[in-house]
Amino acid sequence: MRRFAAVFVGLLFAASVNAQTVTPVISSISPASIPVNTPEQFIDIYGANFYGGTQSYVTYTGPEGEFTLMASAGSGDHLQAYVPDAILLSEGTYSVVVTNDDGVNPPATSNAVTLTITGGPGPNIFVPESATAEATGPGGAIVHYEVTATSTSDPDVDVTCTFPSGSLFSVGQTTVTCTATDDQGQTATNDFVVAVVDTTPPALTLPEDITAEATSGSGAVVTFEATATDLVDGDVAVSCHPASGSTFPIGTTTVTCSAVDAHANSVQGTFDVTVADTTAPVITSITASPDVLSPVNNKLRPVTISVAASDAVDGSLTAQIVSVTANETIDATDYVVTGPLSLELRAERNGSADRIYTVTVAVSDDAGNTSTGTVTVRVGKR
Repeated sequence: MRRFAAVFVGLLFAASVNAQTVTPVISSISPASIPVNTPEQFIDIYGANFYGGTQSYVTYTGPEGEFTLMASAGSGDHLQAYVPDAILLSEGTYSVVVTNDDGVNPPATSNAVTLTITGGPGPNIFVPESATAEATGPGGAIVHYEVTATSTSDPDVDVTCTFPSGSLFSVGQTTVTCTATDDQGQTATNDFVVAVVDTTPPALTLPEDITAEATSGSGAVVTFEATATDLVDGDVAVSCHPASGSTFPIGTTTVTCSAVDAHANSVQGTFDVTVADTTAPVITSITASPDVLSPVNNKLRPVTISVAASDAVDGSLTAQIVSVTANETIDATDYVVTGPLSLELRAERNGSADRIYTVTVAVSDDAGNTSTGTVTVRVGKR
């Protein structure tokens, strides 16, 4: 009986010694790298000689310190272990070991493998597809736009652009490059094009309709001012037809003016120039032949009127007698108009004083402008 007991005790001692020498071996872990801020992360540990259950412990050692946790589940060749939240807050490299500890025999620790906490996928940046604005001045246009960014590790990603929103963009196309940087220093870049266009034509300033007095049969020389200004180009040349300083004929002529800016935006406008003949002819002299009727014999005597007159427009004028009066009472039998510039006057007077006839002559141009003048014929002794 004692011999059997001794053998049994020896077997127990041998079993205890053998348990102390079983060292776990790690062949790999999955995943071997984890992005920062990954929530509730587990790793799978593959190898041999794991006690599993509540007798295997996983230790992480790295920049944030040392953390030992009981394996969540497992068997002799596979363990699953939780990754402490503290080591997922920043990038770093951690050694991972497994320790078998049955609470009776001395613990045995495996070889170490590496777990890397990486910077994560980096931020995402979202830019406009494009932006187009109308130029508002020589410098172009102020353009506002929106750029956003997201990150799994940073709720407030910093975004910078080569031309910030609200910048003055010149006419043409400008490429805007924007960069997002998260709290891990990871960046993402994207770009878009801002196009500032000039589709606005110049503003044309023309005179009101012009009326000018004819100075010759050809009309009149008329000068005027037409200007154009452009938001982008400033003063723009204006072309008019007929041009300022041209001789405009009598009547109404439509003047057409146009202006084109540097980006081929054009504008056109019109106004009228009316050249009128409103000036009456100028009478330089009116004479009567004869201008004295003698002897006084109560007879009708022929008288011819001669008129000298000029007109700025018409070379030929029309002159005619329009009335006959006297310094004493006369009646219709005392004169007879025989032609435009001829008449007969009675050589008569009512007393001893001379009768003086006043003949009124009208001279008209083709526009109907009329001037009048008078000439006198005396009845009496020469």
